[in-house]
Amino acid sequence: MELPLDIVVRWFLRQCKSETHRRAKKLKEEIKILFREYGKKLEKKMITLADYLPSSALYGKVGELWTLS
Repeated sequence: MELPLDIVVRWFLRQCKSETHRRAKKLKEEIKILFREYGKKLEKKMITLADYLPSSALYGKVGELWTLS
């Protein structure tokens, strides 16, 4: 019988399930903040490059990130 991975990880880290979930939620929020900041930086770069892009290169906001299509 195999143990689920989360049980093995909790056993290895000697943490209860609620502690593992609390840390995962905290990490998720930190990642959201980082992506939001990255999206803002990328948006500023795209605005400065707008004059140099060919007219066929349209760019638009997708979620938090800017992409070229």
